[in-house]
Amino acid sequence: MLEIVIMALQNIRRRALRSSLTMIGLAIFVLIFIMVSSFTLTVQTGVSQSLSDIGGEITIWSQGAPLPFFGSVPENYTNPIKQMAYVKNVSPQITGVEIENLRLTIGLNPSDIPAYYTYTMIEGTMIRTNESKTAIGYWFADSLKKHAGDNITLNGYILPVIGVFKTDTWMDNVAIVPFSVAQEIFGLSGRASIIMVTVTDPSKIDFVIDQIRKELPNVSVSKNQEAASRLAPLMNSITLVSFTFSTIAGVACFFGITNILLTSIIERTKEIGILKALGAKGADVTQMIMCESAVLGALGGLLGSLVSMILFIKGLLIPITSASALQIQVFPEVFIYGFILSVVISILAALYPVWRAVRVRPNEVLKFA
Repeated sequence: MLEIVIMALQNIRRRALRSSLTMIGLAIFVLIFIMVSSFTLTVQTGVSQSLSDIGGEITIWSQGAPLPFFGSVPENYTNPIKQMAYVKNVSPQITGVEIENLRLTIGLNPSDIPAYYTYTMIEGTMIRTNESKTAIGYWFADSLKKHAGDNITLNGYILPVIGVFKTDTWMDNVAIVPFSVAQEIFGLSGRASIIMVTVTDPSKIDFVIDQIRKELPNVSVSKNQEAASRLAPLMNSITLVSFTFSTIAGVACFFGITNILLTSIIERTKEIGILKALGAKGADVTQMIMCESAVLGALGGLLGSLVSMILFIKGLLIPITSASALQIQVFPEVFIYGFILSVVISILAALYPVWRAVRVRPNEVLKFA
């Protein structure tokens, strides 16, 4: 077995250029797989984390809206909800996208902020009145180079920044304004994007939801813990696109390696014939080529993983808008899967070349030597 491994390594070294091209092809596949998979997992993790960071226990939004944030319901829907048993707090909120840089703006009554969001002020103060002022997350502030005392433009409205806050969540890329100001900015007079509700007793959440559905049958109501399930179809679509893209790259890599190995077998037909004439069996030839292919797969997988890790260390950012980007997270399991796939693809690609090599007959090859 050791002799077969040594012979396989010698064959790889003898054909350095071809072997290098094979490893580069595998490394590119692994790089694509890691990048695409990491991006998908980052998005899924970010969405789940974002939904879990929303305050309150119950979210109410308009039926048919693709996402809770971008619906529209009458503001006065809060009145009957406030009268219901076990309801502690009712907060109409507006979530609008600022046109200039596509960041999210959240409008809510200043008195509701402590009940729904946890934050630490870095500069200035949080909004406390219904004046036309804003507090911005520190990612928002850093990208625009803004500080407390500066002005920013939200959907054409110029607002002074009275504070910069930090939450270590997606909220750090958000501007918070008073609810009435948000209504004016986004043209939602008398309406809200969502209505958030907290209850006095967590065990009564289902009871409150049933009461809301009876009182307001034309809205969507759900527990915030179940909000992630609302986005399951979207997440499944992203996963499908990721899988399809990786599969296409894998198939292309498979046929490329098969072609390279097959060409190598054809060139080594005489060599294989001599080995068989000296007593080598078909199993020995199979082990030699499979070992050679597995080594190429392992080296290609390591190279792709190494390049991916270097990119992650430097900070891999995917532009979302001209002023913001999503940082891709590191998932160790993705690197492991990428390495394993590289080896598996390389071995599978060797099956047909191996079949051709095993069929070589020494007498037919050597009679022309």
